[in-house]
Amino acid sequence: MIEKFFYFTHSYAEYEPLKVKKTVISLDDQHLDFVSGQRGTQLLRINGYCYAKNNKSADTTYWVCRTRVHTRPCNARAMTTLKSNGLYRILITNPVHIHEPAPRRPPGKPRKRTPKVKVALEELYTFDFDSSN
Repeated sequence: MIEKFFYFTHSYAEYEPLKVKKTVISLDDQHLDFVSGQRGTQLLRINGYCYAKNNKSADTTYWVCRTRVHTRPCNARAMTTLKSNGLYRILITNPVHIHEPAPRRPPGKPRKRTPKVKVALEELYTFDFDSSN
């Protein structure tokens, strides 16, 4: 009988949701910090974490953390409500993230690009013709 063993580099137990008491963080009279996403969508940034728009109703917008860890989505959620004074009330309804904040490059700083290398066929293949034949 042949036994198969599978070795995993990460334990998925470390990505299990933390068992914490339901916490809601409320921030009143806030300005919203938006960053541009990879495809041009607006992402809400709170404490270095980026949230994508999930739903909208009247003055309230619902946001979900857009980061995935090993195909598991992060369950962090936020709500923003426009107040009469033009500022926003931010409710972070599930503040526990399963990841660290993703570093983002500041606006105006160019992306690091790896140089493309064109290799000539002459460099790949060298032909030696024997002229003595």
